[in-house]
Amino acid sequence: MRIIIDQDEVLAHWVARVIEWYNRDHGTSHVREDIKEYFAMEKVLGLNGKDYIKQAISVPSLYHFLDEVDGAKEGMKQLHDAGHELIIATALPPDGAIGYHGKIEWMRRIMPWFDLKNFVAIQRKYLLQGDILIDDAPHNVEAWVASGREAILFDAPWNGHLDDSKYLRAKGWKEVIRIVELLEKSASK
Repeated sequence: MRIIIDQDEVLAHWVARVIEWYNRDHGTSHVREDIKEYFAMEKVLGLNGKDYIKQAISVPSLYHFLDEVDGAKEGMKQLHDAGHELIIATALPPDGAIGYHGKIEWMRRIMPWFDLKNFVAIQRKYLLQGDILIDDAPHNVEAWVASGREAILFDAPWNGHLDDSKYLRAKGWKEVIRIVELLEKSASK
């Protein structure tokens, strides 16, 4: 199967790092769980949140310091070793060159076995050809499912409002693997 995987918040903790930096610089105590809507981080951070996020994504080293989502490296390797074609599809920040370079370098460091020819920068992921999408963003999952394909909604505070009867929700990489195996079995029937 061809599996399309989002990078931010499915493989790498981007949001937590920006919030950590913001808290350090502003003496606040925000946490990732405060963000209840996908495009609402700047609202949570306050009046200067949007400018701060824009500055943070312009720092080349931001991507170097991103933590791996628990189990992501092992889960990706397991999918790869099972013979799935893996495509990383990630949206770029407005300052795309820095973000692209940083995201590629993160992949080289964390998953050196991953073929970077399968790394795609794209906003509208539903345009890609694939069997399954793994993503945390409601708009990506909704558009993918609307195109008649299976999507795994990677659990995050900003997608908790979605109706689980319409989506395959995974609360971590072990559940992602279990769902992919179930989908593969059902596709082979």
